[in-house]
Amino acid sequence: MSACKKVKKWITKKVQIPVEKAIKKAKKQCTEVKKKIEEKVKKPIEEWVSKRVEKCKKKKCKKWCLCCNKWFCWIETILEKIITYVIVTVIKWVTYLVCKIVMIVVDIIVKIVIRLLKFLVTFLVCIFTDPLEALKAIWALWKDLLDIIEDLFDFIKSLVCDLIEFINDFKGLTCGLAQSFSYVGLVLFGFVDGGLSLVQQLIETVCNFLNGVKDVVFGILNLNGCRLSGGLTNIGVGIARIILDIIGAPGWILVSGIASNVRKMKLKKIIESSLSQAFPEDENRINRIKDKMHFYACPMGLPVELDARRMCIPSGRYLRELHIRGQINLFALAGQINGCDDKKWATQTSSVLGEVVYEGTDIRVSYFDLKRFIDEGPDAIAPFNVYPIRLERFENFLRIAQTKAYQLGLAFSWGEIIDYPIDREQDPNFQFVPMDQSVHENVFTDFPRSGINDALCKVPTLAIFRYLNDDPSYGLTSWFRPPPYQTPCSGQIDDTIPYPYRSKSGVSFTDRIPEFVFGTVLVHELGHYFGLCHDNHNGLEYIMYVPRSAESHVTGNTFSEYLLLSGGPSFTLDDAKETWRWLTNVADDSCLFPEI
Repeated sequence: MSACKKVKKWITKKVQIPVEKAIKKAKKQCTEVKKKIEEKVKKPIEEWVSKRVEKCKKKKCKKWCLCCNKWFCWIETILEKIITYVIVTVIKWVTYLVCKIVMIVVDIIVKIVIRLLKFLVTFLVCIFTDPLEALKAIWALWKDLLDIIEDLFDFIKSLVCDLIEFINDFKGLTCGLAQSFSYVGLVLFGFVDGGLSLVQQLIETVCNFLNGVKDVVFGILNLNGCRLSGGLTNIGVGIARIILDIIGAPGWILVSGIASNVRKMKLKKIIESSLSQAFPEDENRINRIKDKMHFYACPMGLPVELDARRMCIPSGRYLRELHIRGQINLFALAGQINGCDDKKWATQTSSVLGEVVYEGTDIRVSYFDLKRFIDEGPDAIAPFNVYPIRLERFENFLRIAQTKAYQLGLAFSWGEIIDYPIDREQDPNFQFVPMDQSVHENVFTDFPRSGINDALCKVPTLAIFRYLNDDPSYGLTSWFRPPPYQTPCSGQIDDTIPYPYRSKSGVSFTDRIPEFVFGTVLVHELGHYFGLCHDNHNGLEYIMYVPRSAESHVTGNTFSEYLLLSGGPSFTLDDAKETWRWLTNVADDSCLFPEI
């Protein structure tokens, strides 16, 4: 290896990667602080105030003053709810935004300084020892500057997208107030919730539209035809969604909020009925479950942790061989020069979806470094990883799942998304780890998952590269159905399954565009995990719908759901009943908080 290449590798490995890895870790703390305020301060206060409202409702009315004792109690608690909610929400968002702005400024400055120094040192060494590498350094600097501009674009876009969560906080307040005023509140605040939901939908559409604009602009600047193609798709879908939102605006304001509030009341009755049937003589346990669910607050749901991981391939001989054999296209996945001129899976899963970054960072690996890796071997450049999905896109899939799961009475949460590395030992035939249902359970062994006494409300959630070529799936679920074992969704008992049944349960999914169409794939699989089937879901308005033929199932309910209610597919109240049947009759006690 020439002195020029050694210097570049040393700077990348010993200076750039450690510094930017530290900054990436620091940036995560902004989100962690926001989560802690949410969990440790906001939710307990909401629960406390909401319980006081319930006590007010149960107070015996003093008829001589037209129930003035109850009115005074309601007024007091409602004022407490508004004041505490506003104070905590302001503290949470001011803290988060200040942290976020400071960290992006530090991040941009450090990246500019380090990458300029890297260029100057590399260029000066290479110009005397390897002039061709010096020219490559100029191209690398251009790519570095594009990456910094893209990071800045992502930051500005994230500020717009944060408005979705900010409005969610406000909707939590209006939801609580609606419940305080019973059916009158459902109508009065339903109009407000409907308007807020419409604004959220428009913001989400704008965010997806901005993603398309970003992919078009940077696809052109990076000479990446595949990214350009994906961006144009997102822009087209974004325009269609804006038109759909405008057409449905009156329905959103007049219908969606009220319907949502009525649905929440019915959902609570389903949950209370399920718990009463499951634990008829254990009122303490029922109350303990309700406390954990924040049953009297908004949003409400049984805590479920998603153990979120991204499949990745480290930069070793296995990865190099995959590229040489044509199983993957590293340049396409890395967002480098690529014409998107064939139909191979590797090209279709381009930089719009996957990423190739140095280990532990978000530094994109350059075209010439990838070329050196392929030509000279893994030791030629610093270690890097290949992923099937970008971190921000995975987080968005999780947020969609979280929002939809509240319709089932489940509250999804997740920690840091970690890596699930694969190597030649798992793929001896260099098939790029394709999966189908027959081998699906095996990937969850490392979570770890044994099939016996697993914590079923900690769900393995894995983003993978692909399924078998003849498998049309976008996601798969490994079920937990203990003896007497019923074949999932068939209702048939399989006597060949030995006891105890070892089901290494979990879900996996692949990324696809446009997100408006495929964004619910993950929550669809999670629906299966919690006991739901495709049966009786014969329209595009259902999350659990799956096309069984080329026929499109667009019904009157599809139009009402998309134009008047939620703007996309949803879970039904029957889905909620089945989910709570699974939780109370099939799942182990770890989901429903038995006494220790």
